[in-house]
Amino acid sequence: MGRALSPKQWAKGFIEDAPYAKAKKVIAISEMVHEDMSDYYGVPEDRMVTIYNGVDIERFHPRNRKYREEIRGRYGLTPDDFVLLFVSHNFRLKGLRYLIQAFSLVRAKKNNVKLLIVGRDRKAPYHRLAKRLDCADDVLFAGGVRDLERYYASADILVHPTFYDPCSLVVLEALASGLPVITTRCNGAGWIIQEGKEGLVLDDARDIEVLAEKILYFFQPRILKESSRCARSLAQRYSQKRCYREMLKVFQTLGD
Repeated sequence: MGRALSPKQWAKGFIEDAPYAKAKKVIAISEMVHEDMSDYYGVPEDRMVTIYNGVDIERFHPRNRKYREEIRGRYGLTPDDFVLLFVSHNFRLKGLRYLIQAFSLVRAKKNNVKLLIVGRDRKAPYHRLAKRLDCADDVLFAGGVRDLERYYASADILVHPTFYDPCSLVVLEALASGLPVITTRCNGAGWIIQEGKEGLVLDDARDIEVLAEKILYFFQPRILKESSRCARSLAQRYSQKRCYREMLKVFQTLGD
């Protein structure tokens, strides 16, 4: 009776019987999603194809660094500040609580580090957390912005400790902008990152000590510069044009 009346069971049943289960082709937007579709819903391999999200590599480009001083000036940031960027409209799901905790550990070792938060979610709980950890003056909330590409250019790395993302477009945008990325294995976009090359991948978003260590890794100028170059190179393989071409190929096979 409990299962019969459970909304969770009804939702699970609907998902498992959803139209994609009988579709000619199922497109997964990352290898992580591909594995999940196969493992949890039994979609046969011959009916699945993986096509990663595409990113606008012209809008999100390292040349936007010409706006670096302008954006930093809005928030009182200096050229010498090491800026961590966080971008999301769902602070809880994307792990902002744990990032602020890790940030406080980093700040205890580095004086010139700042955390810039972009997104329209409620900031009050996170501001209170930063105050308790004595780092509120260095945690800056930008709210929603229209010129996001310039914010990537103003930062040094993107930190995205998400608890779940099929394939985070934020990560791809950051890579295209030449930003090394720290994210988690629960993010499909994290599966394309080579550890220590374009960024670093965290096993558990709640492990603030490890997250702090990964952030500190990029304080080495040589590593930061090389990772930035590699990040842009990786993103160029995931352009919107590439995505469109691969999607078109799938549609053409369905028409045969």
